[in-house]
Amino acid sequence: MAADPPPSEPGPAVAAGPATMLELGAALGADVWWLEQVFALAGAWVADTREAAVRVHLAELSRVAGDHALALRGLLPRPAPVDPAAWVAPPTGGAADIVASLGVAGAAESRLALLHRVLLPRLLASWGAPMGPSADGAARAVRHARTDLAELRDQGEGLLQALLVDRRTVGVAHAAALQLEEELVTSGGMRPPPPDIPPV
Repeated sequence: MAADPPPSEPGPAVAAGPATMLELGAALGADVWWLEQVFALAGAWVADTREAAVRVHLAELSRVAGDHALALRGLLPRPAPVDPAAWVAPPTGGAADIVASLGVAGAAESRLALLHRVLLPRLLASWGAPMGPSADGAARAVRHARTDLAELRDQGEGLLQALLVDRRTVGVAHAAALQLEEELVTSGGMRPPPPDIPPV
């Protein structure tokens, strides 16, 4: 006779999308900041990555991330007298240090794992929740960014899998992704809680 199943638990809940102006500003500001970090990291890695196909991919990822960062900047809330750029800031106290530490990643498999198994999946997941009715323009821009970056994430994952040819390369990629995932979780994630008042 089969054992009774264990009692169910609520389990984790996916975060809701931004609904208020403060939530939207905090979320979009963090998204712009992270896109600008992807733009800078991927662009900086182009020059000294040995694999030509990976260089081409990183250059395209940098361009697309930069384009969408600019587009989302234009949709940041503008309550007078707030400068919209004030929304764009590291989402947590440790985020800037985390990104600075990524710049030392040398192997292509490390670089691709950091981008395509941690940063991009986390950004894409945060964009999956619906936004409030007052954020139609931002929602359209985010859907566009999500489509473009999901395609590049898949392309980068394909390149990464082609580089994982033995235990060493698998270990290098896994260690890089694991460390970044741990640092993001312990620092508070990719998005900050909304402020009580607009930034100044």
